[in-house]
Amino acid sequence: MNIVPKLCELLGVKIGEEFTLAGYGGKYSFQESGLCHFDKQKETWEQSEDYVLSDIITGLEEIEKPPFEPKDGEFYATIRCIAGALIVCEIVFRYNELTCWADKYSGNCFRTVTEAEPEKYAVFERLTGRKWEGRNEDSVCGASVPGR
Repeated sequence: MNIVPKLCELLGVKIGEEFTLAGYGGKYSFQESGLCHFDKQKETWEQSEDYVLSDIITGLEEIEKPPFEPKDGEFYATIRCIAGALIVCEIVFRYNELTCWADKYSGNCFRTVTEAEPEKYAVFERLTGRKWEGRNEDSVCGASVPGR
């Protein structure tokens, strides 16, 4: 029985999805055959050493996925502040819309609403430099405004 698909699900990656590992150079990916790394010289995917997989499973190494970059016409989830509340919405990426480019280059693009939801407060803090204080009448998108 091949448990690679279940392992991928537990680790939050898909089969074929590329990622990096902080302690190891290069690109990695899970294939049906197991963990693979990209060999730059051969320009091909090769089976990785067992110790690399062991380091991932035991938590010595963490998978680092590159930020999601939607293509023109592709749906993506993003964090918005509307009427003083942080919400996650799904929109279509359009090359001619400045907001889509702002989302892309600020790291505010996610594959799904489910992936975006737990990140909304971190995104708010990263983009504004302030902690989310919650929705109230004396705030603009959860951040206190002096003099209000």
